[in-house]
Amino acid sequence: MSKKIGLALGSGSARGLSHIGVLRAFEDAGIKPAFIAGTSIGSMMGAAYASGNLDKMEEFMRQITVRKMMTYCDFLLPRQALMEGEKIKNLIHELIPIADFNDLEIPFKAVACDIHSGKQVILDSGDVRNAVRASISLPGIFLPVYHENRWLVDGGLVNPVPVSLVRDAGVDIVIAVDLNRGVLDSNGFKKDRVSKKQLKNERSKKLKEKSDSKKDHDQIEIVKSEDNFVENWFMETLGSRYHEMSRSFKETINKWASDDKKEKPEGPSIFDALAFSVDIMSVQITKHNFEIHPADHVIAPDVGHLGLFDYDEAVPTIDDGYEKAEKLIKQLNLK
Repeated sequence: MSKKIGLALGSGSARGLSHIGVLRAFEDAGIKPAFIAGTSIGSMMGAAYASGNLDKMEEFMRQITVRKMMTYCDFLLPRQALMEGEKIKNLIHELIPIADFNDLEIPFKAVACDIHSGKQVILDSGDVRNAVRASISLPGIFLPVYHENRWLVDGGLVNPVPVSLVRDAGVDIVIAVDLNRGVLDSNGFKKDRVSKKQLKNERSKKLKEKSDSKKDHDQIEIVKSEDNFVENWFMETLGSRYHEMSRSFKETINKWASDDKKEKPEGPSIFDALAFSVDIMSVQITKHNFEIHPADHVIAPDVGHLGLFDYDEAVPTIDDGYEKAEKLIKQLNLK
């Protein structure tokens, strides 16, 4: 009798696109997980797979651009969060067609966090899409989700890689997908984010080495840097929605940004500051959790350089997840 395999899909925002590649590698190898647990972006990808909709998810993500992703961001005047999250909720409904946990093809659980108690909340009944929306509610970015008299936020705050849930499901082999390895350097410091320009240049160089044809060259040259697109979009959206207060708002922001500018290096944006904080916390929590609940095997995609909104890096990110999973499948002779 073949051994039952369970997957623990970790948190990591755009880095979570590598989950698509991991799941695709298992599918191509004819291996159907007996159980899946996901946190944050891991819950979204896990739910899509468990509902039999990996193809649609992959097709959508492989074609995503930063600009297209921003159309799903319903920015608010910051009070509780930067985004309301209704547009993302609609996208989740589109990409995950099955509503109820009981109707999923594979047993699945999502992890969220009760923002008042700080405790882990396991979501495994009711509407799958609402569970995913709660699990991805990164504090400060998305509004929390009110569920059964509790305000829920991103599960990565308490259990970034939910190995414990998979182990409790009674599977024979627990495989974790950790997206946060490589986020910190060897000295324990947050790595500098690789700019879009660097990524594009590296990819362009590789493509040019493979082919010197004019067609390939043209495809390489049309790619442009969008390092500040998210921040610019955010400011423009606020300006258009709150025109009467945009001037004073921008003046305040500019004053903050310009204070001692000549004496200090440029600091991280609000998005990077939030992402870096969560990344550092996730690394430490994951390390602690792995000591208590070790996985049998860990897949660690090479995605530590990616930022919060780097969804336009989908193609190489998905492909890297596939390669890492395929390598483990061959090593363990799981086919």
